[in-house]
Amino acid sequence: MKRYYLLSLFFICCIFFLSLTKVQAASVEALGWGWIGTSASPDPLALTATATPGLISFNCENLDEYYVTHGGYNCGDPERPDYKVRVDYAEGTTSGNLFGWAWIGFASPYGIYTTGWIKFSDEPDGYLNVGEDYPFSDITITGANYDDTTGEVSGWARIMELGRYGWETYGSNEWGWVKLRGTWGSGSGSYGVTFNPDEYTNKLAEGYEYDTYGKFAGWAWSGDSPTGLGWLQFDIGVTEDVWGNAWLQTDLGDIYSQHGISLSVASPDFNAAYFILADEEGSIQNFSTALTGGIIENYGTLYFPAEDSGVYRSNIGKIDLNSLRSNAIEISSVSEIDNPLDGNIYQTPGNTGLIIDGGSLTIANGTLGTFGNGTIIVNGDLEINENIYYLDTNISDIRELPSIAWIVTGDLTIAPYVTDLAGAFIVLGNDGVATGIGNQQLEVQGLMMAKQFNFGRTRTREEGGDLPSEKIIYDGRALANTPPGLEDLIATLPELGIAE
Repeated sequence: MKRYYLLSLFFICCIFFLSLTKVQAASVEALGWGWIGTSASPDPLALTATATPGLISFNCENLDEYYVTHGGYNCGDPERPDYKVRVDYAEGTTSGNLFGWAWIGFASPYGIYTTGWIKFSDEPDGYLNVGEDYPFSDITITGANYDDTTGEVSGWARIMELGRYGWETYGSNEWGWVKLRGTWGSGSGSYGVTFNPDEYTNKLAEGYEYDTYGKFAGWAWSGDSPTGLGWLQFDIGVTEDVWGNAWLQTDLGDIYSQHGISLSVASPDFNAAYFILADEEGSIQNFSTALTGGIIENYGTLYFPAEDSGVYRSNIGKIDLNSLRSNAIEISSVSEIDNPLDGNIYQTPGNTGLIIDGGSLTIANGTLGTFGNGTIIVNGDLEINENIYYLDTNISDIRELPSIAWIVTGDLTIAPYVTDLAGAFIVLGNDGVATGIGNQQLEVQGLMMAKQFNFGRTRTREEGGDLPSEKIIYDGRALANTPPGLEDLIATLPELGIAE
């Protein structure tokens, strides 16, 4: 009997001892935001970013407040895939792994201007059900690892859309890879991603699914364009609520809308410096002006210029395209214009339109004997993929002030990564102006007139408060040094005209 009890005691002691040394397993979701396309890097003198797609969301729950306010969709609804990046690990070991997906681009994976998914593991496709937007399953992943003893993340992730494009277009498997830890400069420096599994606590009380979430930090490298998107910053210092409400501002100018203008919520600052004008009573909603009494409804109709044999006329003036075209110099690229413009008129041939790309454009001021104003007639659509600036230098004569007019017979499309434009934009097409869906502010130095505007920017919040998603600054150049052909129109034209 003693032997029996001794063996039993020995057995119990062994089990007890083993239970004391058992490793605690954990599974933690990441929360927060990263960024692609920042001008900074771990080594500002070494590699820099090559693209500006914008925010990276590591968890669908990042945007719960935004969607409840704007659309009412919850994570897991058909309209909102329940994506996330998850870290599975055993405490105090080096054997952790990353799983899941992050999203690059505008707030919704259904936006037009998005980069798509980053995949962190080669797990079965059923982990995330996003219907037609589900990442391509034939693009492979080698996996990402987590070391709980150091907090370091290593291995690879992949930008799925780049991977698919490289394979389908070039038969190459080299596109879209993201290296999560490595060196630069022949080994002189290092970069890498880290993960803190206990960064956010008590989140259940805030309406989150779990009480504890982790947070990424550090940098990863995805390669130069076109096979990669440059540096990926895994922490921008905020968690939820990074999206401000989109709003519009005209500085030093007015807004006119024939059928009214409204925002879903009031803006944090004024929308116009002077007047906001409309035709119909009650048609101006959540728009404000810095001028007391500056909101005027039942203002009277300002008609958009209608074409009559090459001349656009309305009760606010006319643009005689026939006369302008008879004196125009034909171009197929903005590289062919004189700079300074020297009072010249340019036009594109036929209905070919114009694409501005290949580098930013700076409109120079005139010098002694040359003028700074000029007009470009775009016969067709104008597509702007680069920033346009005015050169800011001293002038001795007001006629040297750089001042350009863009008269577009079609529509104007602005790439979502364009942040600065300069000029008087007179857009005559039916679809008007589209600023692109993105999270970078667009600032226009000049004025805009179109039948309609599709303002797609959603500005992220910065220190000091919200900034307008689109900002039009009426700098007075069109009046001070009027471009050829706008003399009749410019005297009565509101700085932002929306009319039909």
